[in-house]
Amino acid sequence: MNDSIKGGSTGVPQYNKRKFQQRRVKFEREMIYGDFSNKTQEPTEEQITLKKKREEKEAKLAARKYEKSHRGGFNKTKKGKAVAEQK
Repeated sequence: MNDSIKGGSTGVPQYNKRKFQQRRVKFEREMIYGDFSNKTQEPTEEQITLKKKREEKEAKLAARKYEKSHRGGFNKTKKGKAVAEQK
């Protein structure tokens, strides 16, 4: 019988605070208040603006990460130079 573990570790998973908060709110709604419907929670105007602000911040960070990992490697190739000339 072979009890070895298959596959490799990808490291410690990153903590997702938003997912944890959603689970906690769902638990409170279901167990404490007895409300199992999700339709009672309408976002307020303040929450909507904060979400837009958060999404803009996340988009900027994602764009910055993308640019850091793609610093001109493609532009150094023949195909990359041809694409740059067309623009």
